Amino acid sequence: CVVCVCVLCARFRLLLPFLLQLEARIVFLPQASHDEFLHYIRLCDVVLDTFPFGSFTATREALFMSRPVVTLPTSLLSGRFAQAMLSKIGLSELITHSPQSYAAKAVELGSNDTYRATVQQRINSMRYQLFDQKVSSSVNFSFPLFVCLLLLVLL
Repeated sequence: CVVCVCVLCARFRLLLPFLLQLEARIVFLPQASHDEFLHYIRLCDVVLDTFPFGSFTATREALFMSRPVVTLPTSLLSGRFAQAMLSKIGLSELITHSPQSYAAKAVELGSNDTYRATVQQRINSMRYQLFDQKVSSSVNFSFPLFVCLLLLVLL
């Protein structure tokens, strides 16, 4: 949706004014099919979780494909999904606490091939904790559903 993309661009410009010099290097894509979306993620070196409203689906898909996700959690439920997933797989270093650290971590992952490869290997070795976990022996929930239920209970 073109309107949604424009709103996202406007929010991005408001929330991260210090990144405007990099705007020419950032590409906003139109709405895509699921297969196209997965193709785009495969092309990414780093996936940036949006804020103040995070993306559960994009984070889940990116981590499944061993792509690093940088997040800036908020007090909103929708702003904490990536934080929960990254914490679960031991990658709290990708959870930032300010717009400046969010940008710095994204730049570090994007520009340091060795660090990015190490993070991707860690995701690859730990992602089973997100996708193969069971909440209990009697109930077969996947971890993402468990996170949703847990966050709703904690509110």
